[in-house]
Amino acid sequence: MSILTTALYRQGASHVKKNVVCQDYAQLFIPNDDVFILALSDGHGSPKYFRSDVGSKLAVETAIEALTEFVKEFEPNKYDKIFRHLGSSIIYRWYDKIMSHWNNYPPTEAELQKLSVEDKQYFQMNDLSKRIPKAYGCTLQLAVRTKDYW
Repeated sequence: MSILTTALYRQGASHVKKNVVCQDYAQLFIPNDDVFILALSDGHGSPKYFRSDVGSKLAVETAIEALTEFVKEFEPNKYDKIFRHLGSSIIYRWYDKIMSHWNNYPPTEAELQKLSVEDKQYFQMNDLSKRIPKAYGCTLQLAVRTKDYW
């Protein structure tokens, strides 16, 4: 299968001006001549999503892992069940990774100082496990191509 591809992400001009890190991430994975996987993530830009750069990177890495398994198991006649499982698998794995990151790297004073009073209170409320994903907020887009399907 012949396909010309690239994956690129850059810090935008407004982020350069404001000294904000690039919150996007992309990865192209071509394990063999028959499989092409592209994942890209756009981190949320608001200060309350203060770890969206990490969230984006973890989302892409998680999606590549899950899609690599997906292309090995895909059966066209069972696509509905497999697609539902794929989405759940990516979300569950991403959640596990961001929770691990949060526990290994608790928020720094520098991160918390950038938050509004309201956002600081949000992250200090009970049941933090439901609030942590907001800090890592991002969107995720995926594309997969094999010799049998696109």
